[in-house]
Amino acid sequence: MLKAILFDHDGTLVDSEKIHYELLAKILLEYGISLSYDAYRMNYEGIPIPETAKKLVQDFSLNTFPEEIVTKKRQATKLFLESNAFPLIDGVREAIIHYHSLGLKLAVVTGAARTEGILNTLEKHQLSQYISVVVTSDDVIRSKPAPDCYLYALEKLGINPRDSVAFEDSFYGCMSAVASGIQCIGVSSMVSQYDVFQGKAVRSFINFKEANTWLRQHFKIS
Repeated sequence: MLKAILFDHDGTLVDSEKIHYELLAKILLEYGISLSYDAYRMNYEGIPIPETAKKLVQDFSLNTFPEEIVTKKRQATKLFLESNAFPLIDGVREAIIHYHSLGLKLAVVTGAARTEGILNTLEKHQLSQYISVVVTSDDVIRSKPAPDCYLYALEKLGINPRDSVAFEDSFYGCMSAVASGIQCIGVSSMVSQYDVFQGKAVRSFINFKEANTWLRQHFKIS
């Protein structure tokens, strides 16, 4: 019986990946690197910024430490959020309010730090009252793709993994959910759904509305 739904943040609750790309691409120009959006989506999207920074330094042989890129990216994100909010994915707000009204427990589980947008999203879009648990990379030693963040969320919710489902938009996130015992529904606009989730998602869809429709039908939710 479904008792809880857990949502990733970036790319799942909010349409933030293009913004994250633009902020990161601007930083990389300081090192003489021009990163296309397609390359970002294929190689770095959905990966927590500490891991992304390590990968960038290695991939482009950058003459800097990953920590410097992490600091610059987090500062850029903080500056953006001081006067903006990431836009919600179409259909997310209605789904959250509906599931909350049915008594389902809701959580947001992100591989990003607490200051990288999640609190801003819940406050600016007035969703805090519907979300029981928020878990970020600040709460665990190992972030996604390790299962720690989802296991911690389940512990705080008091829910068995077999009674829950997660929405994720990346392979790293899907790996994290599945490793914790949670069924994962993949949502990605990438052309090849299988290439994104590599068979880890129980089902994958091109947008949240389609994924949400399947969830309601599969679990017979009114």
